[in-house]
Amino acid sequence: MKFTTRCSTIFAFAAFAMLTSTAHLHAQMPDAATLKTTDKVDVERIIQHMDQEISGYKDQQMDMEMVIHDGKDHIKKYRLVVQQLGMDKRLVRFLSGENKGMSILMEGDAKAYVYLPAFKRVRRISNSDMNQTIAGSDFTNNDMASSLYGPICDLSFVGQDDKVWTIRCDLKEGKQRDWDHILISVEKDGYFLKGIDFYNAKDELYKRMTSHNLKLWEGGYRRYDLIVMEDMLTGHKTELKINDFKGNSGLKPSLFQKRNLQWGK
Repeated sequence: MKFTTRCSTIFAFAAFAMLTSTAHLHAQMPDAATLKTTDKVDVERIIQHMDQEISGYKDQQMDMEMVIHDGKDHIKKYRLVVQQLGMDKRLVRFLSGENKGMSILMEGDAKAYVYLPAFKRVRRISNSDMNQTIAGSDFTNNDMASSLYGPICDLSFVGQDDKVWTIRCDLKEGKQRDWDHILISVEKDGYFLKGIDFYNAKDELYKRMTSHNLKLWEGGYRRYDLIVMEDMLTGHKTELKINDFKGNSGLKPSLFQKRNLQWGK
C-alpha cells in the first residue's frame, strides 16, 4: 500500500529542520570567523552546530499550513500540527483536507508509523516506503523522520561567501535516502540551515529547498516561517508556512506513542 499520491520527489521535512533555531544555544557556539572550514573537523562542527539549532529543544510544536502547487495552477492546502520531543521523536497530524485525521509518528531514523482514517488502523511504514512522498507533497517520509544531518553524512567542504558555508553530504554506509548527495548551505550568522540542493546518481540537480522570513517568535525563539521545496524537473513545489510556534512547552512523552496515533485512542 502506498502512502502518497505521487512518486518520490521531496518533509529534508528536514524542512521542519530548516524552520528551527534555538537562540539559547548561541553562547555554546564558536564565532564563525574562528572556524577553518577547509578542515574536515571544523566542517563537522558546523553541521553539529546546525543540527543543534534544528533540534536543540526539549520539545517543540508548530501549527502549519502545507500548500502544494502542481505546476499547472492547481493548488492543494492542508493544515497540520507538528510536535517534536527531543531530537528523535516527531508526531504529525493532518487537520484538514482529504488527509484529515492522518497521523504519522517518527521515531528517529529507524521507525515510522502511520494512521490512515480510511483503514482505521495503525501500521508501520516499510523501509521501501520511507522515500515516498507525503500527501502528494514534495516531502518524503525520510525527510519527516529525521532532521539531523551529522549522523547520516560524510562531509566535505565545497566553498563559502560572506554569508554562508556550502558543505557536501554523501550518505554514510547503510543510510538510505531518495538522493545521491546534497549540498547544504549554512548561514554564518546563527548556523541556520538556509537551503539544500539535492542531486541524483547522475549528478543532476532535481530538487531544491530554501528557507525564507527569519522571525522572532514568543519566548525568544528564532525560526524561518516559510520553507519552499521545488522539483527542478517538473515545476511542482510545496510551501510550508508556520502560523504558530511554541518551544519547551512541556509536551508529555506519552503523547509520542503508537497507540495515540488514532484520534481518541
